Order: sequence, then structure tokens, then C-alpha cells
Amino acid sequence: MVSLAVRALLKRRCGIRKLAPHSPGLASFVILYVCLFSGVVPPTCAANRQVEHLPFPQAQVDSGHASLPVIDATDIRFAQLSSGQGLSQARVGQIIQDDQGFLWFGTQYGLDRYDGYEFKAFMHDPARANSLSGSFIHSVFKDHSGAIWAGTDQGLDRFDRTTESFTHFHLGNPEPIVFGISQDSGGRLWLATEDGLYRLDPVTGEAERFGHDPADSSTLTSDGIHYTGEERSGNFWLITSAALDAFDRARGKVTQHVPLPELAQGSMCEAGCRSFHEDRSGDFWITGNGLYSLHRKLNQLTPYSLSDRKPSGAALTLVNVMLEDHDGTLWFGTNTGLLKFDRTHREFIRYRRNPGDSGSLAENNVVALFEDREANIWVGFNSKLPDYFAETQRVFEPFQPSIGDPSSSPGEDLVSAIYEDRQGALWIGADVECTSAIPTTRNRISPLWKIRRGLCGWERRTGWTSSTRRRSLSQPFTRRMDRPAMW
Repeated sequence: MVSLAVRALLKRRCGIRKLAPHSPGLASFVILYVCLFSGVVPPTCAANRQVEHLPFPQAQVDSGHASLPVIDATDIRFAQLSSGQGLSQARVGQIIQDDQGFLWFGTQYGLDRYDGYEFKAFMHDPARANSLSGSFIHSVFKDHSGAIWAGTDQGLDRFDRTTESFTHFHLGNPEPIVFGISQDSGGRLWLATEDGLYRLDPVTGEAERFGHDPADSSTLTSDGIHYTGEERSGNFWLITSAALDAFDRARGKVTQHVPLPELAQGSMCEAGCRSFHEDRSGDFWITGNGLYSLHRKLNQLTPYSLSDRKPSGAALTLVNVMLEDHDGTLWFGTNTGLLKFDRTHREFIRYRRNPGDSGSLAENNVVALFEDREANIWVGFNSKLPDYFAETQRVFEPFQPSIGDPSSSPGEDLVSAIYEDRQGALWIGADVECTSAIPTTRNRISPLWKIRRGLCGWERRTGWTSSTRRRSLSQPFTRRMDRPAMW
């Protein structure tokens, strides 16, 4: 008997949908081994991947590779999270940020929320029906309403921020693993699973499945869906285990087919590492066991060859993830480091692990990338705690005590209070003195008055100052404030 695990791997890696229940176990393992670990696709695998007589346009693949050089750099300093902050597991495969500013990390042992100081882990609890359905996180997504969704090894969940519990959504029996989640302009969720493409109404919870029909070549090229998304023009695309397809959501039909060479060659890339992205320049990028760009007007696919400038440099193949940051820079996470694309010079800048440098990348195998609201870029690795960095380092302007110029500083290092008034001036309270800093006067601080114990006041227009104290600790005091002043 062929085990369920072997059947699942044959389905995901080789595209084999049907296998006789009493097929010889040894033969099945031989097929699986050849599909997974060799560069040759056996006839059984190839037959299941072949696309016959397509009734729609098929993109042409360039016979050669566009070569882009890769050069190493060390100009970015990476900081790493601490194990003491409570992350449930080191491998972070997904990172997002919610509307409240919390960062969410998908791990192999739970969904973790980070407040900037420590983590709160959400895990599966068999005693709680509204806990996370499973602990192995395959996908995390924030929808248009701000709701957080998670695809686990046991199903699809939505997080309720008020109760900090999860609502489970039923897709099938058994529940398919959701490798990717996207949302179109109409608000519908699209779920990439190993058992087909699902469309989910997040309001009603109704789901509809789209799959491959061998008798209809206009259906999906495979049931194994790896990634989905809507481009700016409104066209909907998805990556299957056989190709990149344009999909008509109204008719449930494929309208364009883009063969990916890596899929025909027995790619080792997992479902989660294949993706595509339309950047702000209009270029359409595809990642996986290689890097490609699709020219949609010409319907032409160009593979890229990434290699070191050194003659002995090996080609870089596995591209796990991509990110376009706030200023349009493209970042690619690979199995040999983090790449930044230099559009001007048409080359990649690579950042790698240097064991002798604590500010270098924690690990070379990058599996997740995300940019937060503060323009920090977070990097998830295969086996290390995440890194984060800011490409543009923030510069602080110092306002320090200055000897010989009492008007340039507060007169001491200890600042106990800071306040900004309606005119934009900053008020700085030190131990014995109150000062103001005017934003238009660079590095200039003006002393206002010496603070005496009690209640102190100052009026901007006249320069009037006042101080009131009570005579003893047991005797309270009151004061009528009949003029506009700062207290």
C-alpha cells in the first residue's frame, strides 16, 4: 500500500493526481525519488505536467538567459531579535503588520504577535475550540478590512482581535493546506492549496473550488496552486505546479498560459517559494527555482541567470521571496543571501552571512521579507531568528550641554519631560530649569526660567513667571489661574 504521505508528495511535486491503491510501494518510492532529487522528469511525471492543445495564447520562452551580475556588499547593518523575547520558533516564513501596528510572524510552532518588545504566541489548544486550528503556519494575510487570516496545517482561520480567538473556515474534507492568500478588488479571498483554487466570501464564509479537468484544457493546468494575485489592470494570475496562468474569474477559465521552464525540469522549489509581483515600473517578476520577467505585451518570458562576477561563481537559482519597498527598490531572498536589485546598473547587490561580523546577515537562506510602517525591512530565515534593518540609517541631532554658552543647551543631561505646544515649539523640562527649542532654529535651545519647587507658570506674551508652594505637606493649596499661561 502506498502511504498517504507518499501520495501527497507525488501529488505536489510530480503532479500525479491518481495512483492505484495497490500500486507497488517500491515503484512508487522510485518515482518519488526521481521526481524529487533528479534533474530528469520521468515519463510518469512529465505526462501529468504536459499541457495539450491550449485554446488560448501561450507565452514564448527566451531560449537564452539574460545574465545579471551579482556583487557582494557590506554597507547594511542587520540587527537580530533576541531569543529571550519569546518567539515560539526560530523559523519565520511569513511576516505582516496589522492596523494596530503589531507585527505577526508565522512559524512552524504557532502564530506570534510582536509589540516591539516581546511576543505573544497563539497556538493550537485541543481544549479550546476557538484556538488556532493548527500550529504549523503556511500563510498569513491581512485583508482589506484589517482582519488577520492564517493558513495552518489543519485549516484556514481568521483572528478576532476583540476576543483574541480564531474562527475556522471549512473548505473540504480533509481540509486542504492553504499555501497562499490574496484578495481581489471585489473583496473576495483567493486561496492557493494543493487541492485546487478556492474563492472565499469573507462575509458569508461560502467557498467555491476551481480545479483541473483533464477533459477540458481551458481549466487550470493543475490542482496544485502555489500563488495567486490581481495585477493593477485587474487581471488575475496564479502559479500552478505546471505553469503561470491568467484566470478569468467570472467564467472559471484560463485565458493565457505561461510555461515556466523550472517546472518542466523537476524543480526542488516548495509551493511557498513561488510567487509573482508587478512592480511600480510595470515589470512582472516571477520567482521560484529561478528568476523570470514576463513582457505581457509581447507575451514573452525571459529567464535571468544570476552569477558572481568571479569565474568560479556558481549560478544562483532558488529565489524564495521578493519585496518592493516604499521607494521602489526590489529585494529578493535567496538560498545564498539577500539581493537588492540596482536598476541603474542592471546588477544585484548581495548581502551574506559573515561569521566574524555580528552586524551581517544572520543566515544566507532567506525565506521571508517584509517592510513595516517605519521603513524597517524584516528578514526571516530557514533556521535563525529574524533580522531587521533600515536601508537609510536615521540620524539624530544632538542637543547637549554646551560649556560657555548657556543659551545653547538645557544646562544638564537629565531630561524629565518633553512637550510640543500649538506653535510647534518643544518644551524641555530638566531637574532645575525649563527650556524651549524652536524647530526653525537648528540646535538652539533657549532657557526660560529656573524651576522652583511647587506649581510654576509662564506667560509667552509678557514673560511673566510665577511659582506657588504649600507651606507644609499636610496643608493643600489652590490657585486661581486667570491668565493664559503654561504651567
